[in-house]
Amino acid sequence: MVQPNLPKTLEEALQVQADFVGISKITKNNAEKFYKRGKVIQALGAVFILDEKRQIGRTATLPEVKQNIGKSFNIPNEYDDKKWEARKKQMLKEITDTLILAEKSWEAEDDRKEEDEKSFLDKDAKKKTINEENEEAKKKLEDIGLVSS
Repeated sequence: MVQPNLPKTLEEALQVQADFVGISKITKNNAEKFYKRGKVIQALGAVFILDEKRQIGRTATLPEVKQNIGKSFNIPNEYDDKKWEARKKQMLKEITDTLILAEKSWEAEDDRKEEDEKSFLDKDAKKKTINEENEEAKKKLEDIGLVSS
């Protein structure tokens, strides 16, 4: 799923990815971790780069990460491995909860549409034919003496 307003440059994409993965500086020792955590984010549906050649959204590739060793990012939270595991679970739960709410909303909308359709059909079924309406009108006119049978 490609999100609107993707970062315009690789540097901006790496900044967003750094925030998601909780690593404030790409080093020789953590470049692969930065990359792998990014792929987890991508697997969860978040992308920061539009790969025009392949027409897919993605996170940074390993070569892109390695080309930026030494780059620092201003991020609010650092995640050690334990915090990262908790963060992954939290993100997965948030995505799952969002999907469940969306599904419930769709089901409620479908139920409303079915009810509206049923109500419309019920009203339609209750409509009298032109002959029934004419018979009813004739009977009323007979009742008040304007027409004789």
